[in-house]
Amino acid sequence: MREILGIGLVLFCIPLFLPSWKWLASYAAVFLLANAGLYAHHLYIISSDASYGSPGDALGILFFMFFFLCFLIGTTIKALYFFVQKYKKTSKHMQS
Repeated sequence: MREILGIGLVLFCIPLFLPSWKWLASYAAVFLLANAGLYAHHLYIISSDASYGSPGDALGILFFMFFFLCFLIGTTIKALYFFVQKYKKTSKHMQS
């Protein structure tokens, strides 16, 4: 369980250290495309033969959702940070 929480923490922290919007958008695109590919592959395998599914699939999907949620929260926090920084810069220009 510590490994799962560690991976979630890493996925949460990576976006917080990205320096710009470009890096954040690139990270999000790569992560989302990789996850979409993995999930599409999972659906293909499960739908091709019913014997491939098991009760453990639910746990794997739960971990997948946990990782995605960690990524989403970290990316949202960093995007809000960039938005606030941009707003502060534009409000300073408007005042002067």
